Amino acid sequence: SDLNDVLEAWDRKKPLTVDREVRIAGRVFSTSTYLEPGLNAARIYVFDSTEHKRIEEALRESERREYERAEELATMLEAVPTPVIIVHDRDSTHMTGNHAADELLRQPRGSESSLSAPPEVRPRHFRAIKDGRELRLDELPAQRAARGEVVRDFEFSLVFDEGTTRSLLGYGTPLLDKQGRPRGAVHVLVDITARKLAEEALREREQKYRTLIDRMIDGFALHEIVIDTSGQPQDYRFLEVNNAFERLTGLRGADIIGKCVT
Repeated sequence: SDLNDVLEAWDRKKPLTVDREVRIAGRVFSTSTYLEPGLNAARIYVFDSTEHKRIEEALRESERREYERAEELATMLEAVPTPVIIVHDRDSTHMTGNHAADELLRQPRGSESSLSAPPEVRPRHFRAIKDGRELRLDELPAQRAARGEVVRDFEFSLVFDEGTTRSLLGYGTPLLDKQGRPRGAVHVLVDITARKLAEEALREREQKYRTLIDRMIDGFALHEIVIDTSGQPQDYRFLEVNNAFERLTGLRGADIIGKCVT
């Protein structure tokens, strides 16, 4: 078809350019033919583009692999049940989370997650609290990680406008650019609300138990049996005594708790 085009252009005295790629003996040649009927001539250029084509193909293959890897990581991020937030810049003005993170933050899928974001997109339905006060932006684990700090086991709470609270452990790992400078972070949140509630319930039960024991009029002592190497009881150790025990025996708990009788 190229030859027909050339002959037709020649008959019509019409300039024409034809580019082709030819493979010969495993090499790739790029040809460009310039037809100039007015000069009764044609110019033909031939370039060995084997290396150029190899580089192009390698680049396409690399881009394909990178695309597949990015897809795999994105799918994995969505699949994990742990809240994961990506901090996209060093100043933490833009953060997005996986499905679990958006569920934890009680916001629509793909919403802005950063408390450092511009006012028009910043989430306003929760606050970060630690030790009874609201954390400053520079104290938040995600913001600290984006500045280059590795954050581990940072305990804090998210308090939502409707009154509920989630207790969390925050982790942050910086993302670095090619020069090793912080450019963002990966922020992981572990919800420990159930554990904190269980600990609080245990403390309340222990307090009730302690109050009950202390108010008893009978002496009470809790002991631990001490056994020898053969497994036979040989002594016992005081673990706890109440006020009545101290009054009736004249022994002070501070002097005997943790000690054996003999």
